[in-house]
Amino acid sequence: MIGVVILMLTIPIHWLSAWLIAAAVHELFHCVGVYLCGGRIYNIRIGLHGAKIETSSLSRGKEILCLLLGPLGSLSLLTLSSHYPRLSVCAALQSAYNLLPLPNLDGGQALHRILQILFPAPYSQKICKIIQYVTMTAIIMLCIYCSVQWKLGILPILLAVIFLMRYGQIKIPCKHGHYRVQ
Repeated sequence: MIGVVILMLTIPIHWLSAWLIAAAVHELFHCVGVYLCGGRIYNIRIGLHGAKIETSSLSRGKEILCLLLGPLGSLSLLTLSSHYPRLSVCAALQSAYNLLPLPNLDGGQALHRILQILFPAPYSQKICKIIQYVTMTAIIMLCIYCSVQWKLGILPILLAVIFLMRYGQIKIPCKHGHYRVQ
């Protein structure tokens, strides 16, 4: 709760509202995808770390579609860039972030389900973990590079530390019908 108060006091209301609208459209597209695929939504929980949508079981193909519809919904807001540039920036950043192949993000969950279709379970999990570690390492190296090359100080390194704390423990969700979107 304190984090929300700090955000509201430090982020200009125009940017905060653009971020909230982009997040709402993102989640709406996930929900529309579930309904179009014949699924049911049992529960939606929204918190500081994103939203968690609990659904009925869907086939892997339908789950992949529903997972990728959220970022697609965010990207659809780019068509409004001439009228609402803040909204477009927030939507583009949310899409890029959510498509990262990391656990609990749409990209990571979609990647895991695609690999489950292509490979037996032990191999798909190993490949998924390797891709996730490579992605985390690349992001951390990028933060360090930005800190040194562009003389941005310690901020990019702090972002890398926060990133490591959040995704340091990689767990691949295995339950069908439950996925977390951000």
